[in-house]
Amino acid sequence: MFLQILNNSLDAFDPSGNGQQKTVRIDASRHGGTVKVLISDNGQGFADPKRAFDPFFTTKSPRSGIGMGLSVCYAIVRDHGGEITAHNQHPHGAALVIELPLKAPSFAPETKDNVVTY
Repeated sequence: MFLQILNNSLDAFDPSGNGQQKTVRIDASRHGGTVKVLISDNGQGFADPKRAFDPFFTTKSPRSGIGMGLSVCYAIVRDHGGEITAHNQHPHGAALVIELPLKAPSFAPETKDNVVTY
């Protein structure tokens, strides 16, 4: 999930460069029973932060992606009991805030006929 987010950050930079120094920043901190990870860049920002996690929503050119990367990240975070939000930064850039519980949700195995499934 983190690799997908970092790849998206790198893809957000203007390919021409225009002399812009490309910066991706990762900050992590603990808040009580959660860990908060902030991944930000100084790229182009989100076209629509409210749609960033929508399946098949992409601003990439055709054949460069199908728009599932952040949707899958969203599902992974939610499956682990966390939250993920997308924000644009001023004057440019984007940030994702990921909050995950330090204690993973319990996935109790189900037993039926001496067969254990998860």
